[in-house]
Amino acid sequence: MSHLKIISSPIFILFCSFFLFSVNFSFGAVGLFKVTKKVPTEFKLLLESIDIKSFNEQQKEQYQTSIQQIDQAFNLLKKDDIFFLFKTEIYKALLERFPKESINIALLNQNIISKIEKKIKAKSAYNPFSAWVVKAFKTDLKNIIESPHFRTYLIKKKKYEPLEKKYYKMIDRKLSILSPWIDYILSHSNDSFNMMIRSNHLDILNRLALYSKLLIEHSTFKKLDKNRKELSFFKEIKPQPEETIENKLDQVISEVENIKMKNDQKKEKLAKAWMPSDKTKKVIGNLPPLYPKVDPNYKAPEKLPEPINDWNEE
Repeated sequence: MSHLKIISSPIFILFCSFFLFSVNFSFGAVGLFKVTKKVPTEFKLLLESIDIKSFNEQQKEQYQTSIQQIDQAFNLLKKDDIFFLFKTEIYKALLERFPKESINIALLNQNIISKIEKKIKAKSAYNPFSAWVVKAFKTDLKNIIESPHFRTYLIKKKKYEPLEKKYYKMIDRKLSILSPWIDYILSHSNDSFNMMIRSNHLDILNRLALYSKLLIEHSTFKKLDKNRKELSFFKEIKPQPEETIENKLDQVISEVENIKMKNDQKKEKLAKAWMPSDKTKKVIGNLPPLYPKVDPNYKAPEKLPEPINDWNEE
């Protein structure tokens, strides 16, 4: 069967519709980076939650550049400086996501902590980084509610009394920052929260790379090597090679040829099923008990009698 006949067949057109529309036309060569050594936990969870498939080419380049800069920072900065910088900047980047707002005082009790814990245990799971974010905010809120000054703070807020003491002002400031996050966690699904956080992943990564670079330049008086490609703390997992359209067409033609061969085999099998066959031996073997047996001494006449036309014509 020639390829020209296959290409003109309806089956080929159907397979082309399925395969060609599934071709991935993204040719980015940037892979996913995995941590190979000990790094700050929240940073590790951030990397595990990043979805580079959603990145355009410019974002992929930023992603790769930031990883290379951060890798050099891990080699040049002290461990304590790295952990403090990353924890602080990740948290600051998240808190800046929403503007400050007043929290509903009536919601500030242990029930709100239970509601957040139910969200964490829900079947629709948070991604690793989102789970860390929710747990971190829950811990902060719990510490505020359980603080020795919280009850008095609530009374003052309900009576609209001025918050003169420093610790009352600190509680009020923390709650105004946490409030929009707590509200979002409780009023949105876990999947929606994942999507919202995902939009910040690359920004947070770029921020960490920038502040790492600044810290290196101002504390060690060194500069990052822009040409350095080797990684000490990360391993890049390259994407699988993408299929070309030519390979897809060859695959389609092969599939169509297989289908035609199977159809031809079915037709041949059906044709054989309707062909006459000699069933004599089988029939003789299944004769009833009283059926006359064949005479072994019987000889067939050498010449059969000729028919005689003795019909009288009227």
